[in-house]
Amino acid sequence: LSAVAGLWIKSMPKKEFAGLELGKSYKANIKLPDYTNLTYNDTYQSPTEQEIQDEIESAISAAEKSIDNDVTDKLKEGDVVTIDFDGYIDGEKYEKACGANQELELGSGRFIDGFESGLIGKEVGDKVTLNLTFPEDYSEVSLQGQDIKFEVKITAGVRTTYPELTDALAKELSKDECKTVDEYKAYIFKTLDEEKKENAEKSISSEIWTKLLEESTLKKYPQNMYDSIVEDTDELYSGYYSSYASYGVTDLESFVEIAMGTDLKSYIENQIRYHFITYAIAAEQDITLTDADYESLLEEAGVTTREELEAMGVNDSVIHVDFMIGTDDMEITG
Repeated sequence: LSAVAGLWIKSMPKKEFAGLELGKSYKANIKLPDYTNLTYNDTYQSPTEQEIQDEIESAISAAEKSIDNDVTDKLKEGDVVTIDFDGYIDGEKYEKACGANQELELGSGRFIDGFESGLIGKEVGDKVTLNLTFPEDYSEVSLQGQDIKFEVKITAGVRTTYPELTDALAKELSKDECKTVDEYKAYIFKTLDEEKKENAEKSISSEIWTKLLEESTLKKYPQNMYDSIVEDTDELYSGYYSSYASYGVTDLESFVEIAMGTDLKSYIENQIRYHFITYAIAAEQDITLTDADYESLLEEAGVTTREELEAMGVNDSVIHVDFMIGTDDMEITG
């Protein structure tokens, strides 16, 4: 349980919603799927040598040890070019596909397939014609599958070079944590690996929660719980996060439609299902939270008291609790 979920578990038994109390009546209001047999996709992949090298080069650049030089030979992937370009559809210039003095890293994938690769091997000063096609899933529907011709002029090119990674440089980049190149590479591998595992776990958690929400049904949505979550959510996003102003709206309903991509009723009912799923599974699996556990979770969140957590904008209703269900056992993570 995350510290946020801990706050919820600790506070909600003191509340009643439409006569539903923690325990049997909560479980009776929801029908859960067989969550112990839900499947998921494990997206974890071990860091590659290229990813490790990219991370090292990024650290070298941040330490201002890399050198940028004008490209005097043929362009390569990774070079940053400055280009002017015009796009033509059916012989007519398409203004949205035109640009001047724009920087582009070759291989970054910013442009449609064939654009960047069509500049590799060319030289600064070249004028290049590219006959391409927008992908079928392109974001602008009217351009999906549409043929386009680009006239491109390469006006400049910069290539970054990196010094050889030595023991001395590895020590400097790691702030004396690593004494050799091998130690530094192992350190980079470990850092990337932990990040990849964390991202994979988040992906699994999200996938499992999506299935739980889709496959769980409630007999009723308590109106006072609905009203409570609306009030708390409005307070959170209008106050602590100041999200309304950043989205150019003044009310919760408009904010949810723009920021969450759904209507307010569906959004709040999802929060209610989160609540019931959490308690129902916790009850079935006999998951409890001791005071010591709770204090430890607060510490992980960087606070020492419930009041500090609430000051961060966390309250009893605006809660997102994540489940990660393994093959042999189940744990709840935040």
